[in-house]
Amino acid sequence: MLVGEMNGYIHALTVATPWENKLASLDGPRAYSAFVEDLADPPIPARHPDAMGGHAFIASLAGLDKEAREAAVLRELKAGNIPSFLRRLTPVTVKSGNDTATFDAMPDYLAIGSDLDSVRMPMNPYTAQAFCDAFGLALPTRKMSNDIWTAAAVKLIPQPLTKRSRSGGNVRRASRFDRTTSCKRSTRQHMGRHQERRGDQQATH
Repeated sequence: MLVGEMNGYIHALTVATPWENKLASLDGPRAYSAFVEDLADPPIPARHPDAMGGHAFIASLAGLDKEAREAAVLRELKAGNIPSFLRRLTPVTVKSGNDTATFDAMPDYLAIGSDLDSVRMPMNPYTAQAFCDAFGLALPTRKMSNDIWTAAAVKLIPQPLTKRSRSGGNVRRASRFDRTTSCKRSTRQHMGRHQERRGDQQATH
């Protein structure tokens, strides 16, 4: 996988060859646009009709240690037990000088359950990365998270995770938070799938 603006890379490969300045130049137009593919939706399995709802899943975590809890979260995510609205990725466009880049992001934090009964799910970064790796996704950087928040139609006050996440306290807090914000499903965007358009800091899937 190559990341970034590729004209310079192509030019460097052809220096001192008969192809120098014929395939790509440093100040010319993008030489490889025809080869940049639109990315398909992530291949997350369809949610099973008998899958647990979000609040039933939270109840099922009672008494589990952190390793078992993280394993249960990852199992449900890999099985596709997420709301349908999370499958419709939203483009986020950012600019830096004359460069423009667009990446696709889920329209809310990862949640477990159905559209009518889901809970935004706290998890450790290893579980989140394992979910991303399974479906060709990527976790956002701090800058991407800020860009997503800026682009959101409705902005909630950030509530960062604390040390209580290690003891399961944030699982309980997530359940309470979800009940108070159920009408704002599309206000935050968290996990992203990058799509290369133009710019020098792109990632591809």
